[in-house]
Amino acid sequence: MPRLQAAFEHSWALLSSDERRAFARLAVFRDGGERDAMLSVAQCALPVLRALCDKSLLNHTPSGRYTVHELLRQFAEGKLRAMAHEFEDVQALHCAYYVEFVYAREDALNDARQNEARREIAAEMGNIRAAWSWAVARKQTRTLRPALEGLRLFLDHTGWYTEAIAMFEAAAGTVRSEAGDDQLLHGQLLARQAWFHHRRDQFDEAQLLIQHGLKILRAAQPPLRAEEALCLQCLANMARAVGDFDLSIEYAGQALALYRVVGNPRPIAASLNSLAVAYAERGRLEDARRLHEECLEIRRAMGDRRGVATVLVNLAFAALARENYAQVKPLVREALTIFREIGYPMGEAVALNNLGVAYHMLGEYDDARELLNQCLTLSQELGHRHITAHALSSLAGVAVWRLRLGVATDARGAADGAQDRLGVSDAVRAGQCSQAAV
Repeated sequence: MPRLQAAFEHSWALLSSDERRAFARLAVFRDGGERDAMLSVAQCALPVLRALCDKSLLNHTPSGRYTVHELLRQFAEGKLRAMAHEFEDVQALHCAYYVEFVYAREDALNDARQNEARREIAAEMGNIRAAWSWAVARKQTRTLRPALEGLRLFLDHTGWYTEAIAMFEAAAGTVRSEAGDDQLLHGQLLARQAWFHHRRDQFDEAQLLIQHGLKILRAAQPPLRAEEALCLQCLANMARAVGDFDLSIEYAGQALALYRVVGNPRPIAASLNSLAVAYAERGRLEDARRLHEECLEIRRAMGDRRGVATVLVNLAFAALARENYAQVKPLVREALTIFREIGYPMGEAVALNNLGVAYHMLGEYDDARELLNQCLTLSQELGHRHITAHALSSLAGVAVWRLRLGVATDARGAADGAQDRLGVSDAVRAGQCSQAAV
């Protein structure tokens, strides 16, 4: 290492003052960055980047991205820290750049540009994490506000629920220590913590966070209707998950009313979907169909492929409720194809479960078991206990029927395993354990 350090120092000594300043400032990047980001944050001209590439301190990849070897980055960081007047300035610029980067892609995450937006954000997650951590550590959490919703949408899509909880919790803790519980930003962060706890079926934690967040958000002037509606939508999803469909309808209806006032079609469609699912669970299938059609029209107009696939799953869910099992197959297959193409694991898990249930009810037990096992594996990877429970229950129903038909010697073991984890009464409900997507 001393020899390597000496080699780095020699290369450093050969740099011009502009090259030294730029190279040191590039140390704030994690996993590299695009040209515009590096020029903006390093505050240098393109010829300086090219000169650093020529001297093998910076690598320009075929994709157009600039990267720095981690050992070189650490060396540059040491130089940057020695420049007291530069260090905080470049960190602040880096944070501001990536907050704006996420904010600029918020709308695109739910329209025809969604795949591109997700790829772009995924490529920059190292920088986004670094920017977030710096803002939290330096108590600059207010700078993060523009990125809150875009980051929630991205992390929700990817299924990175544990990381999402950690990020929003860290920021909320800093805000709380800074200025007390009456901060609106604190309420927004609590709402997003709750969202991801609810995605992991951690409903007790989510309920506490939402009640605290709602108290803050409802006192806001001017009103933050979209933030309040997000909390209500989360409450609606949880009420539906535990079987309180009337309460779910109440919360979802309140969320929809608030979103209609705001006028943003994306959350309007999301709350229409949530309310439609609650109606379907309650047996009000005509009301559910009407809302699903409105939701589908909005999402098709937006080019929201994930949203379209979600509605298709829910139309299939309603078809299951009407025992139109053959109708389920084309709807869910189309949805499953979309979910896989766009990389939405939770939607894929729900679609696999419902398709497995349809195959089961049509007597196609081998295919049903294969689909449900895929669902089980995926839901366990996500840590989504509710979908896991549905898959286990459905698998138990398939196992019982395979045993009755004498088509498998391992069926009793499969059924017993599911019964042990769910309870006998749940595990033998004939496998009709379908799931809606929200």
